[in-house]
Amino acid sequence: MQTGTQLRHLFATLLLFCSSSQPELLWVDFQQHICDDLTRKLAVLGIADPSEADIFDYGLYLLDDPLQQSWKCLANDFPSMPTAQHNWGKHTQNQLIAEQLNYNQNQECDCACRQVLSLNAEQLEAYQLIVKSVEK
Repeated sequence: MQTGTQLRHLFATLLLFCSSSQPELLWVDFQQHICDDLTRKLAVLGIADPSEADIFDYGLYLLDDPLQQSWKCLANDFPSMPTAQHNWGKHTQNQLIAEQLNYNQNQECDCACRQVLSLNAEQLEAYQLIVKSVEK
């Protein structure tokens, strides 16, 4: 029984020293266990309710960390291994920024539209000038 972090380090060790002919199959077979702690980690980064694909992609991103620390290589140095598709670096650099960037755009747009309807004539004119300026 190991934590996801320990399993990622073990997987990195397997990649580096065991010359697996098909590491992508190992990844597919064990990605659920390797990434079992990542739902909580993503929530801390401000990504609530991540998809399974996001969790596994973040796991691939985190797999690069032990590879870089130990041998200055990346998962994409192993041609058959999948690689992270999402730019997770922007989420992990600053948690406060990650939290602020994690919002529902449709919900915020609906809220803004409701608020615009409550503006008086002068406020609406100022709002429209500001929006026009930002768009240009």
